[in-house]
Amino acid sequence: MIEKQCEGNSLLLIPDKRMLQSVTDGTVKSVTEKYKIYTAADARQISQIVQKELPDLIIADPDNSQINIRAIFHSIEDNKLSGSVPVLFVTSNLSLWDDIKNAAGTRITDIIGKPANITELLIRIEYLLMLSSMKSELESHRERSGRLTRKLNTAKTEIERLTVVASETENAVVIANDQAEIQWANDGFTRLFGYTIDEFTEIKGTSMLKASYNPNIKQVIKQCISLKKPVAYTMPSTTKSGKNIWVQTILTPVIDKNENIRNLVAIDQDITSLKLAEEAVKQQKEEIITQKEHIDRAGRELERLSLMARETKESADRMLEWKNIQITDSLNYAQRIQKAIFPSVTLFKKYCPDAFVLYRPKEVVSGDFYWYAKYDDNLFIAAIDCTGHGIPGAFMSLVGTTLLNEIVDKNNSLIPSGILDKFNRKVIDSLNKGEDDENVRYDGMDASLCRINKEKGEIHVASANQCVFIINDGKAISIEGDLYSIGGIFAKKPDAGFVDHFIRIEKQTSVYLFSDGYYNQLGGDENKKYMTARFKELLENIHDMDMQEQYKILNSEFDKWKGNRKQTDDVLVIGARISI
Repeated sequence: MIEKQCEGNSLLLIPDKRMLQSVTDGTVKSVTEKYKIYTAADARQISQIVQKELPDLIIADPDNSQINIRAIFHSIEDNKLSGSVPVLFVTSNLSLWDDIKNAAGTRITDIIGKPANITELLIRIEYLLMLSSMKSELESHRERSGRLTRKLNTAKTEIERLTVVASETENAVVIANDQAEIQWANDGFTRLFGYTIDEFTEIKGTSMLKASYNPNIKQVIKQCISLKKPVAYTMPSTTKSGKNIWVQTILTPVIDKNENIRNLVAIDQDITSLKLAEEAVKQQKEEIITQKEHIDRAGRELERLSLMARETKESADRMLEWKNIQITDSLNYAQRIQKAIFPSVTLFKKYCPDAFVLYRPKEVVSGDFYWYAKYDDNLFIAAIDCTGHGIPGAFMSLVGTTLLNEIVDKNNSLIPSGILDKFNRKVIDSLNKGEDDENVRYDGMDASLCRINKEKGEIHVASANQCVFIINDGKAISIEGDLYSIGGIFAKKPDAGFVDHFIRIEKQTSVYLFSDGYYNQLGGDENKKYMTARFKELLENIHDMDMQEQYKILNSEFDKWKGNRKQTDDVLVIGARISI
């Protein structure tokens, strides 16, 4: 049956709504007003509501229900769409956790002990709803856009509600404008920190950037604004009376109907008792390790020691699995950012129809990147190989893309050597601001850049520690490029210049820019590098074929050479054919 109608997520309570009063230590009004509530007292009602309404979360009290744990899961499995609905068990018997895990399979589940703090219950509910949403995104990529929109709207509505009830919560609530200037704080702020908001801002200032105890608050705010999502962090703090406490902060953006950030809301919760409990657990673990030395001497305690080891391993496995999920999610998001910043291959082919881009990152994100720009009759194309690969290389690629766009936007008449000169100086300045000689980092990039003017029938090429291969009317030309990289050790000689190479376009000219990833790949029968000579010979043999056919051959040859071995490095090959 339906207990109450309201907008937002829906909860199915088993056996009935009265369970909320029995499992919490505070008022349940904040739960019943926030969510649409359904209740079910037996397996038949559970199956009917799940089939018809498909609630967002199921909360069950096995202590006061006639339905056992396995029966609950069996009742909701009949509906295929319910596979992502999480289940929260509220019980005084926490030893049921193993039974719950075994019955749940891959379904998201959680357990909370009685009596539960109402704030903790709300956090668990929101947490499980968030996990359910993330799981649904992974399972159905086609619905991702709609889910994100609903998620943002829910977050926006939630912040507006939190603003109304902020003065009643025990947590500290601070509201700032879109520039992170503090505008308001509730009475909970004074109860938590001892300061009134006027006292606090007089001492710390009105900016969150200066007032926060978090040394990384600038990055946290930037992340919150750029992603338009809540960001959580935990920091030690000090009250007005000098008491040291631990505070968990959730920083949430308030987004208007035009998708602009209107406010930032920080909710601070005192988690000192949780931290103390963690320290107690840590101390307890140390005591167990000490006792283990005595247990080892007693053969009759061997079975108990083995059991403890298995439990510890299971806990570590769960933690490792969760960490792996977090790392994978972060890498996938970094990949989406990198793809969004890199130029469109489709648009590149509009400027240069007879072309291809072979781009194969070693990991999820890449340190190799391609770049192009079109100004008047000049088409600029570049292949860049940044220091390292993965996350470090990806960050360098974002810096490189931004700087190249800035340089060419300001002076698009530059020849390639002039662009590389400016690029080198900007990379040095960007990566080593204010550093003395001892602390300078020599991170850099190998780069090759060409400017093609089809109307004039000419190509200018400059290269920083990279080779460029050109086949002009059937004649192969190999340009080895200059010795120095962009940035790197070259930072000691920032005024050294790069050399331009001029090629007159004949009837048909093919240009190939590439990183070292292709020809450095280990493979073949003897597990050796593919080598530059073999790579150039391959390009020379296929240069007169259609560019898409060349792409397929290069891709297939790379897979054939690599076999089942791991990819050695990021791979980037750009091919462009110009005919006049």
